[in-house]
Amino acid sequence: MKRCLIAVFAVLGLVSALPAQTQETFKARLSPVAVDVQLVSVITGHGAVSAVLAASKLTVTGTFDGMHTPATVAHLHLSKATG
Repeated sequence: MKRCLIAVFAVLGLVSALPAQTQETFKARLSPVAVDVQLVSVITGHGAVSAVLAASKLTVTGTFDGMHTPATVAHLHLSKATG
């Protein structure tokens, strides 16, 4: 019994010593970027996006407003460069 209690306390000590799972939060502002002079008047809207990376799980949320038409697609792109 004593040996079992010592083992339990040892495991609890190891578990409590593990570092807390860290998460990273990223935020960005979304705004129109005119491609050429003709598109300046038709590209409208703005928004915000937030991404939280916890271990291997990425959660992305966002809002947008002021667009001429409904949003129909969303894209996530992986950059070739990091940082």
